[in-house]
Amino acid sequence: MSAPIEVSLRPATHDDVAAFWRHQLANRAEAATGEQQQAFVVRWRSILDNVNAPVRTILAGGTVVGYMAHFQRRNLPEVSYELGRPHWGKGFATAALRQFLREITVRPLYARAAKDNLASIRVLEKCGFAGIDEDRFTDATGHEHEEFIFELR
Repeated sequence: MSAPIEVSLRPATHDDVAAFWRHQLANRAEAATGEQQQAFVVRWRSILDNVNAPVRTILAGGTVVGYMAHFQRRNLPEVSYELGRPHWGKGFATAALRQFLREITVRPLYARAAKDNLASIRVLEKCGFAGIDEDRFTDATGHEHEEFIFELR
C-alpha cells in the first residue's frame, strides 16, 4: 500500500488562477468561451486582492488541486472550496477543510453544497458541519440549482 499524499494549504496567488481555470473547465459539462475565461480571471484577481477574504491554494503532493476560501455572504462568515475533477474522491477536500478550519476559527461558520453533490455534503459532515437550511443559486451559465446550507458551531 502506498503512503497517503500529503495535503497542504498556502496563500493563493495570481499564478494559481490558471490552475483554478483548468479545474473549472474540467468540472463543466459544456465548453467555455474566451470571454468566460477573461471574466473568470478578472473575478479571481479581485478575490485575491481582497485581504479580508483569505483564499488558500490546496496542494496535494505539491500539485495544485483546488482552493479554499473564507468570505462574508449576507454578513455571515462562510467557507467555500473547489477541486478539479481529477482530484475528486481522494480525501483532499476533507484534509484541506480540516486544516482551513484551524485557521478560520470564527463560529458559527457556514458552507453550502448543491443538493446533488453528495461528496461535498459528506466532506462538510466529516468536518462537523450540520445541515440547517436550503436555498437556490444560479451558476455562471444561468442554470439554477438547489443547495443545502450547513453550519459549524
